[in-house]
Amino acid sequence: MLYFFTASEPIAYKNFKKTIQKPYPIKDSLNLLDPVTIEKLKLNNSDKKVCMWGAKPGPSNFRNWNNIEEGDSILAYSRGEFLYYGKILCKTPKPNQLLAKEVWGTNKDGQTWEYIFFIKDLTKINIDKRKFNSFFEYGVNNNPFGFGLVKKENLERKLKGFKSIDDLIYYLNNEYVIADEELEDNSYQAAIEEKGFSNIEVDITPEPKPKNKPKTIRGQKVWTRDPVVAKRVLKKAEFKCEINSEHLTFISNSTIKPYMEAHHLIPIKYQNEFPNSIDVDGNVVCLCPNCHRKIHHGTNEDKKELIQILYTKRFQFLQDWGIFTPFESILSYYKINE
Repeated sequence: MLYFFTASEPIAYKNFKKTIQKPYPIKDSLNLLDPVTIEKLKLNNSDKKVCMWGAKPGPSNFRNWNNIEEGDSILAYSRGEFLYYGKILCKTPKPNQLLAKEVWGTNKDGQTWEYIFFIKDLTKINIDKRKFNSFFEYGVNNNPFGFGLVKKENLERKLKGFKSIDDLIYYLNNEYVIADEELEDNSYQAAIEEKGFSNIEVDITPEPKPKNKPKTIRGQKVWTRDPVVAKRVLKKAEFKCEINSEHLTFISNSTIKPYMEAHHLIPIKYQNEFPNSIDVDGNVVCLCPNCHRKIHHGTNEDKKELIQILYTKRFQFLQDWGIFTPFESILSYYKINE
């Protein structure tokens, strides 16, 4: 399992600096611990100083604390970033108010962080919450909160490509790149509309293209999308929806053409999983705004129907551009199970 805890509010951040950013001198508080826990700390050479954390009373916190096991992985989050990664060394066998009060005191309601656990092998990382949200498929505006765990199904799906959670976190910290579609889709669609389409050539030879290097946007490395590719696709489709060419839309003020939007059949956020670029003509489709919204926000049944239409049309074209993926994989990218 992969757990996380957050420390963004002033009192939590104070505790974070006290027992996570630097080990706490637990040797002065061993009298408040049971013999079994003390022995586990000694075996890990952590009976003098140790990194530790605690959660306040509450059903969710108790459930997570009760379920954590020695060796489980845990992330420490504060103010927009996951800053540390480590392993659960052990936990107190029952809530320990005396130790919690001695270490962290109490909050304004008189509560203390009595669901205590100790952490070993704590290492510094720097994973922006946007990258975390993208990788584990949370909403782009998700804010990590409290003491929780990464969704089991999401973690299991991601782990299929890694030997261990350690390897997964290393990749997420050092190599994973998010997609600009998760940062500013509106600006991408606006860029497609800019400067018209008169100079856009649509006849281009399909061939595998190397991945472009990610760019840095707002301090975050991202996979970007080229609006010129989208312009070619929309122009070649004669500004007609590829789901149904009879779908009507309004006339764009900037192009004086029916307004259409570009959509990556394989979302650009999955560029990490492909050896060749997926920001190519073969993977971009022309959709009316309604179909575009439906493929993002519709029911699973509606999404599957649209994806099936587009995949059937683009199957050979995708391969011509060096993109090989079965229909079932594309469904999984949209979180649709067969």
